[in-house]
Amino acid sequence: MAYVQRFSDRVQDYTRYRPSYPAATLDHLAHYGLQPGAVVMDAGSGTGILSELLLDRGATVFAVEPNGPMREESVRRLGTRSGFQSFATTAEETGLPERSVDLITAAQAFHWFDATAVRKEWTRVLRPGGWVALMWNERQDTSEFSLGYRALAHAFVEQSGRATPRLVDPVAQLTSFFSHSKFEFANHQDLDLDGLKGRALSSSYWPRAGAAFEDSMARLQELFESCSHNGLVRFDYVTELYLGQLN
Repeated sequence: MAYVQRFSDRVQDYTRYRPSYPAATLDHLAHYGLQPGAVVMDAGSGTGILSELLLDRGATVFAVEPNGPMREESVRRLGTRSGFQSFATTAEETGLPERSVDLITAAQAFHWFDATAVRKEWTRVLRPGGWVALMWNERQDTSEFSLGYRALAHAFVEQSGRATPRLVDPVAQLTSFFSHSKFEFANHQDLDLDGLKGRALSSSYWPRAGAAFEDSMARLQELFESCSHNGLVRFDYVTELYLGQLN
């Protein structure tokens, strides 16, 4: 699975500058298994952005992450927290006991998985009546700033040849994976210039060295200077939550 190492050189930027998830999303999950003492498997847990929020709600978190540097960062940040356990395994082969978890989450990650293998594995580890919650922060490219950022990002995706395997038709693909309902929650990030650069560098396709890197930073600064207000630019997101059961 080539994707496993894709973010190995992005760990610090990913931790500091990727958006988190709004409290309303976690509040909603409280009706579907996210209770104090619940066991949650966070698949593709990365640096622990969602895992931390789950711990804050009193859950035991099995953080499943195959990427070594990302997993090590999550352990550095969360390893002393009660209830946190890290597993160097994949979403397709977690190694967890059968019927051991109440809820499975995957934040900004499901599009990297083999859906057929994942469905089989998650059915194995979920307890009867358990829930699956898939979520993404979807950028809303409607402002002058966000449209300019999208154009820059698209240029560097083409240059790198490292496009993310996003779901082409999420409604059809997720419906074939599980019976679910979709919920949406407003989310945003306000970033200064350093934050904007870090947010860009957290993306696996963004150049990190050489002339392409220097060009990208100059173009980001131009965009920031033309669109910032009071020293900040804003990314608006919709956090999309797909919530359902596997059987």
